[in-house]
Amino acid sequence: MQVIAGSVSDNTKIGVFLMVLGTVFLWLGVMFLFDSVLLGLGNVMFLSGFVFVFGFAKATRVLMKKSRLRFTVPFLGGILLVLLGGWWTFFGLFLEIFGFLNLFGNFFPLLLFTLRQVPFVGDVLSHPMVAPHLDRFVGTITSKRADADEFHDKV
Repeated sequence: MQVIAGSVSDNTKIGVFLMVLGTVFLWLGVMFLFDSVLLGLGNVMFLSGFVFVFGFAKATRVLMKKSRLRFTVPFLGGILLVLLGGWWTFFGLFLEIFGFLNLFGNFFPLLLFTLRQVPFVGDVLSHPMVAPHLDRFVGTITSKRADADEFHDKV
């Protein structure tokens, strides 16, 4: 495990931590009936973690790509509405979810593939009762899709 952790840069480790913490704050914000402070903290942490993982130039390139701009606007607009608070929080969260799923939906099969490599989580996700439903909902990575050239276009 030390070999894997040693090969990852400090910025990536900080970014992943911020993204996980941001996701926890977003989840808590929804659980506490759309608390705008928790949702705002989660958004800021998730976005800053995204920038730490990919770097500022690449994150900007991913979000401002012309083919993805129609999904970036609702995503960032939803974050802005959540930060405004009040009744805009509810509408902003749905805009944000719409933009997020359309921007990053292509990464879900890769995320599922990666999570299946984790010792305990992989056993649960690969269970015969769970795996077919997840594969149908998220999608799977085939050998053709796993080519490096195909993933460079997505990021």
